[in-house]
Amino acid sequence: MLRVGTIDEFRAAYREAVAGDRAVMIHIETDLYGPNPPSSSWWDVAVSQVSRLESTQRAYEEYVDAKRAQRAYLN
Repeated sequence: MLRVGTIDEFRAAYREAVAGDRAVMIHIETDLYGPNPPSSSWWDVAVSQVSRLESTQRAYEEYVDAKRAQRAYLN
């Protein structure tokens, strides 16, 4: 995990994450009540793909099906 506190630190952490060969989480705190532009977006947090629980496996299949219906805004 890379913890950042400024935009410049975020940019450096992003470059480091992209250059790596595995997943990296970048943690940056934001101000919930700050001067943020209005948005109805959210983070897409997937269901575990490797769980042994049948309920989680079903939830993952439902997630994949729902993901197909999403519109891609960024690539």
